[in-house]
Amino acid sequence: MAGSDAILEWADKRRAFEAPPLYPAAQAKAVRAWESWADEVVAPVVRREAYRQLYEDPAPYAEADFPAPRLARPLVLRVLKYYKARRFDETDPDDVRNSIPNIAGRLRATGSGYLFGDQCTAADIATAAFLEPLVPLGEARGYARTPGWSHITRFVERVRPTGTSCASVQRMRARDLRALPGVSSGGHGEVGPMVGHRVRG
Repeated sequence: MAGSDAILEWADKRRAFEAPPLYPAAQAKAVRAWESWADEVVAPVVRREAYRQLYEDPAPYAEADFPAPRLARPLVLRVLKYYKARRFDETDPDDVRNSIPNIAGRLRATGSGYLFGDQCTAADIATAAFLEPLVPLGEARGYARTPGWSHITRFVERVRPTGTSCASVQRMRARDLRALPGVSSGGHGEVGPMVGHRVRG
C-alpha cells in the first residue's frame, strides 16, 4: 500500500501508552531501512505476480479464501499493462526467490519470529503485508520450493491481524482520524469507524 510508512509512523505516535513501539529507539534506523527495502523491492514484484496470477488463473486465491478482487480478465489485463508487469516477466520470479531467503535469514538470525528483536515492529507489519498475497501462490508459481519458504508462511501468519478492537477504535477522536494521511471526510459527514487489530503473539 502506497504511503504505508506514513500510516505506521502515524499509528506509532498515537499508540496506547502500554503498547510496544513500532520503531524501537535502539532499532529505529534499521527498522526504517528494512521498511524502505521491502517497499521498494518486495512490494512491486509481489504485486505484479499477484496480478499475473489473477489474470492467468485466480483459483489459488479462491481456494485460500483470500480476499482477492473478482476481476474480469479484460480489466486485469489493463491493470497488467498499466503497471507494465510484462516487462518484468523474466526477472520478477528471480527477484522473489532472492527476497525469500533474505527475509527468512533475518528471521532465523533473530530467532524470535520477528525481524528485529522480540516484538513486532513497523518492518514486520509492512513486510508481512507485502508478502501476504504471495502465500497462496507458493505452489502455483513454484515459490514453495524456495529455501526459507516455510519461514515466510509462518511469519505472515504470525503478523496477520487476529481480530479487531472496536472499543479502542471508538475511543479515537475524529480529529485524530482525519490527521491520518489520505483520510478525510470528503464532504460526507463524520469520518467512519476505523478497525484496529492485534498480531499473533
